[in-house]
Formats: sequence, C-alpha cells, structure tokens
Amino acid sequence: MDNQLAYDRSVAIDFNEIGREHKKVLEWVGYNKKVLEIACHTGYISAWLQKRGCEVTGVEIYSPALEKAKPYLTRAILGNIEEPEAWQEIEKEQYDVILFMHILEHLVNPDLILSKAKASLKPGGEVIICLPNVSNWGDRFRMFKGDFVYTEIG
Repeated sequence: MDNQLAYDRSVAIDFNEIGREHKKVLEWVGYNKKVLEIACHTGYISAWLQKRGCEVTGVEIYSPALEKAKPYLTRAILGNIEEPEAWQEIEKEQYDVILFMHILEHLVNPDLILSKAKASLKPGGEVIICLPNVSNWGDRFRMFKGDFVYTEIG
C-alpha cells in the first residue's frame, strides 16, 4: 500500500461536477436503498448515496481511507473482502444494492466474492460492477501510437 488516497478530495457539491461513470452508478442505485459499497475508499460515492437517502455499509481495507469515509456510512467495516472475517460482518445484513467499483480486477478470486455477495442481496437486489475499459477508442488510439501512460485516476 503506498499510503495515498485516490480520492483525497472534497465531495463535489454540485452533481454536475462529478464524473460520468459516478453519475451513471448513482442513477442505477436510485434513492433510499440499503447499499453495500465494497472498497468505499474515502467515501466519495458513499457521500452521494447518503444525499440520496441511502444507508451505506462501506468496506475498506485501508484504515486512513475508511476514517475519511465514516461520516457518510451507516456502518464501516475495516477488512479485506477476500478474508472470512470481513464477510462475517457483511453477512449480518441484506442489501438492495452491492457496489463493486474498480475492485474486482484487483482480487485473487473475484468469482468467489461475487458468489458471497449474491448471498447478501435482498430478493430483487442488484450488483453493480465497474471495471476498467482499455478498449475505449481513446486508450486504443494512444496504445496504437505506442503511448500508454498511467494517469492519476486510471
């Protein structure tokens, strides 16, 4: 862990200031839901979910990030979702929505984690997954030119 927070910035005050992907996720979640946010980090999305009346349980492996997220969370779980201890806490509740935003690609056994998540959903609940997409035209064009540079957010 490099001791940096990817979203170590204030939550956007104006909905129009947040990114397109985040807006789409918020649209899909809706309002007044019980949400499990896996890898909530500093609570950037959790804050917007809270503004929409959602009760958010956040799971985060990095303690300094979880501390920043706590004001936006109903429940905060510090732990690694690939360890049974985290799931012992998660499984105490059932959720309308479970968010996996840019975390599954970092896991050793994502299919096992998704199976566990499915068991924690309320009937009719949904799982929302965001994954990196290096197949978009902008990245493909840059790679074609031999230019693949990691940026601050991707």
